[in-house]
Amino acid sequence: MHLFKKDRQPADPKRTGKIGREEVRKWNAILLRYKAGKEAVESRAIENEQWWRQRSWDYVRPKDKDGKPVTAIEPRSAWLVNFCTNKEADLVENYPAPTFRPREKGDTEEANRLTAIVPVILRQAGYEKVYRDVIARKIRHGTGITKVCWDPKRNGIGDVGICKVEVLNIFTQPGETDVQKSRYVFEVSKVENDLLEAEYPQLIGKLKDSAIEHTTYIHDDSVDLQGFSLVKEVYYKRPNKSGKTVVHYAKWVGEELLYASENEKEWK
Repeated sequence: MHLFKKDRQPADPKRTGKIGREEVRKWNAILLRYKAGKEAVESRAIENEQWWRQRSWDYVRPKDKDGKPVTAIEPRSAWLVNFCTNKEADLVENYPAPTFRPREKGDTEEANRLTAIVPVILRQAGYEKVYRDVIARKIRHGTGITKVCWDPKRNGIGDVGICKVEVLNIFTQPGETDVQKSRYVFEVSKVENDLLEAEYPQLIGKLKDSAIEHTTYIHDDSVDLQGFSLVKEVYYKRPNKSGKTVVHYAKWVGEELLYASENEKEWK
């Protein structure tokens, strides 16, 4: 999904293309609708994480007729942690290995070659750690998300990788159960302003030094979001000149477009 990043260059503010500030504003509005439709999922994920941290009494504590918490003995047990840990150990112990079967007799040699090569590629990409992290999330939250991404630091020149996606950071069309049928797929992440300005000089002086509005888990420590900005990415499908449907990608901060695959020469 992130293969568009491989050869990308920072967006030129003077460059005109199909995608500009008007489209970014439209995407921001759509993202807000998608986020509103996902509130129940986000609340459930946060509550599941709190149960995992033995904070279940925050949700099941009895209340009086005025809705105020009633003081009561709050026994705590590590049974849920033990259950999840044991389940995770079982699934990691049965780490899946890719096996390719030939469709016909002539494919046997190629299938055997892929069966030998793909596990090596996954090992180099660190997929076993991603698999374990996603399994842990799936046990606690009921779902786990991965994506194909571009790792610019791998092998010194960059390479395709497999990354974990946090359930609170991805947004799809409300009511649509098949992510492939969602008109847009958004992903958000918080990045420090100075890092963004170093990578995208056109952002200097345009980033607001204020806390961002984004749903996060409840942390024990104080998480200061001052000096961070919310980077937004979108994936969507459009027909190309030959009529074939292709996936496009765009990235922006606020209303400042950083990259859009539709603005590349081959798509104009």
